Amino acid sequence: MTGEQQRKLTHQAVSSVSFSPDGKTLASGSLDGNIYLWDVTRGELTQKLENQNLMHGQANMYPPHIHSVSFSTDGQMLASGGPDNTIRLWDVVTGVKKQTLIGHASRVYCVSFSPDRATLVSGHTDGIIRLWDANTGQHKSMLSGHTDVVTNVAFSPDGKTLASGSWDCSVLLWDFASATNATDTVK
Repeated sequence: MTGEQQRKLTHQAVSSVSFSPDGKTLASGSLDGNIYLWDVTRGELTQKLENQNLMHGQANMYPPHIHSVSFSTDGQMLASGGPDNTIRLWDVVTGVKKQTLIGHASRVYCVSFSPDRATLVSGHTDGIIRLWDANTGQHKSMLSGHTDVVTNVAFSPDGKTLASGSWDCSVLLWDFASATNATDTVK
C-alpha cells in the first residue's frame, strides 16, 4: 500500500459512502438527495438513484440529503436513510426504488444490513435502533439504550453482535441473535 490517491470522484457534497461487497462499485450519498453509483476501476458514474419523494413535494419540509447508504451483503440491494424519517431500499441492478420503510419518528442517520441479509438495522435521532425484515420491509423490533442520536451501526463478521455508536458518547454492543427474536423493545 502506497497511500497514494487512486481516483477522485466528484458530485454534490458527499454525506456517506459504501463499497459493494465485491469492491467494484461505490455508492455515495449526497447533500442533493441523490445516490451515485460508481465503477471503482474506471472511476466512472454508472447510475444516479434519484430520491423522488424528497425531490418532488417534500423539499421544503426536509433538506434533500442522504445521511447513510449501505449495500446488502450480496450487493443486490442498497439501503439509504435521510432526514424525512424513512429508509429506502433500492435494486442496485435496475436502479429502481423497491420499498420505503416508514416507522422512524425522526431523521435516519445510519443503516446497515446483517451479514445474512435478512435484517436491516437503522438508527436515528431519538436514540432508538430499529430492526427491519430486509425482504418484506416489515418492522421487527427496537433496541433502546442510547440517550442521543444513533450515528452508526455495524455488525461483527459472524453477525452475532451489533455495535451502535451515539452522540451520547457511548458504543453499545448488542447480542444480535437475542435482538432478532425480540418482539418488543429490548433494554
